[in-house]
Amino acid sequence: MLRFIIREAEKSALYFASFDRLAKDLLKVAPETRITCFLAIRRLAITCPNPYLDHAIKSAYQSYNSASRDTNIHTWSSIGFMTNCFVELIGLDVSTGYRFGFVFLRSLASSLRNAITARSTTSFNKVYCWQFINSLRLWTRVLVHFCESGSSAEAAGGKALRPLIYPLVQIILGTMRLKPSSKYLPLRFHCARMIVDVCKKTGVFIPLASHLFEVFDMSELRSSSGKPSTLKPLNFILALKAPTEYIGTRIYQTGIIEELISLLTEYYDCFALSIGFPELAVPAVMQLRRWMKRTQSTTAKKNVQMLVDSLEQNARFIETKRAAVDFAPKDEGKVAAFLADVEDTSAPLRRHAVARRKLRDAQLEELRKSAEASKPPVTFVQREGKSKKKQAPRDESDEESEDELSGSDDADDGDEDDDEELESEDELEFEEEEVEDEEMEED
Repeated sequence: MLRFIIREAEKSALYFASFDRLAKDLLKVAPETRITCFLAIRRLAITCPNPYLDHAIKSAYQSYNSASRDTNIHTWSSIGFMTNCFVELIGLDVSTGYRFGFVFLRSLASSLRNAITARSTTSFNKVYCWQFINSLRLWTRVLVHFCESGSSAEAAGGKALRPLIYPLVQIILGTMRLKPSSKYLPLRFHCARMIVDVCKKTGVFIPLASHLFEVFDMSELRSSSGKPSTLKPLNFILALKAPTEYIGTRIYQTGIIEELISLLTEYYDCFALSIGFPELAVPAVMQLRRWMKRTQSTTAKKNVQMLVDSLEQNARFIETKRAAVDFAPKDEGKVAAFLADVEDTSAPLRRHAVARRKLRDAQLEELRKSAEASKPPVTFVQREGKSKKKQAPRDESDEESEDELSGSDDADDGDEDDDEELESEDELEFEEEEVEDEEMEED
């Protein structure tokens, strides 16, 4: 019924825009009708951008921050949906999106600066948490979508957001280096993937390799072999820090090496057809060969050797093509057009990256299926001709993430107030059920 009302209200967005209070009530999203509610919000923002587009973007960002405090298998799909909705709202007016992006990125930079200068546990926890990382991921997604080189979104005004790339990258790199310990390597890998996405889509060169090669010199990988363990492999997609029992174990070392190889492959794949790739690959090959001499893990050596071979083959491929050109490095137009007519799969490194990407896509698909399977089942209980819809108990993280989608002004209130609201709602529902039972008995 609620879905039907909201769908019909969407057609009357023009009339809602004339009444400020009703329009703000319409902007509040109900968790069970997210798609319908978002379409209504979008229609209202298009009908009357001033002031409802600003209010929609601000409320959506606050709701996203509140819902992304806990990221797990249950909230993964919900956070992804909210990300797509936020990107869609930014696309309604890119200049407004730039204004909000500047303000929100400045707030993230302020939190990072406080963590660097204060060096306190409180300031550190404000940065090394899911809420901060998901905010960085959200703005990375926005810039990657609207600043992708040659895309229709960039041609439609996305270039206005390009000045935000530099501050975003600086915040991500600062977050990576805030606490360089092996315990927080999963968080470093999350940040590295954001940088790789920016490089791949926008064409901006960002020196990320040195931050990844630092990991090879950490104590976690300097030891010849880790402690044997019966623990399951750590899921780096849903982890910001490694549990204490994983530190120093062989299974954790294997996971770190796999993530490093995947990230290095994706990073150098961004420049696989660049005319300067041979020079770019030399330091990487040297670093990887040096580490292979030091390690005693046969599996790790084999995987790293495959990456080294791909880098060297790609370098030779570029050198062969580069030997036939008749222009100088100062001819920027011809340099940019180098191998523009060559298929992407012709580069050896790109073929290796595609194979690696399929493995990660399979992991994400498995995660998505697990999230779908973990949704609570819906049951119907018959009560003397009345059907009452009930839902199985859910995790607190699910309830919090769905409740915060309301986009209300009190989305960032303290947890104690939220708990009191939930308790009062539960009590109210319980009292209503008791009244219903008494009426049925009297009948």
